[in-house]
Amino acid sequence: KYPMKNLKQNLVLIAGNVSFVDIKESTQKPGEYFGNMSIAYDDGYFDKNNNNQWVERVSFIDIKVTHRFLKQCKNTFNPGDQVDIEGKLVVDSWQQDGQNRKAMKVQAEKLVGHVTKQEIECLKAAGLLGGNPQS
Repeated sequence: KYPMKNLKQNLVLIAGNVSFVDIKESTQKPGEYFGNMSIAYDDGYFDKNNNNQWVERVSFIDIKVTHRFLKQCKNTFNPGDQVDIEGKLVVDSWQQDGQNRKAMKVQAEKLVGHVTKQEIECLKAAGLLGGNPQS
């Protein structure tokens, strides 16, 4: 007999570089912020048919951020920052040009890690970060 698991779990872990940030103050609740950002993540691979060369394969995922998430972060996000976010899949719906639109996004729930672009540049300058994925 196998123990039953929650088959309805909705959990996403995403890590990558912030590529776009659009955070606004709520007009209905002044002092509360919300918005969207986009994370670029590298799903690269070694191409066995091409001398085992590393192939970059970058994709982008939209992240929905709420006031609750931003409050626990205590800092801002900028393009080039590296982030590690835990969240859940959600579907956003809106109207555009009279058409109903939908898009799947990750709703950020918890910031697991955050390294600013400036910190990354310092680590690279010190020789502590960077290099080829093959090494």
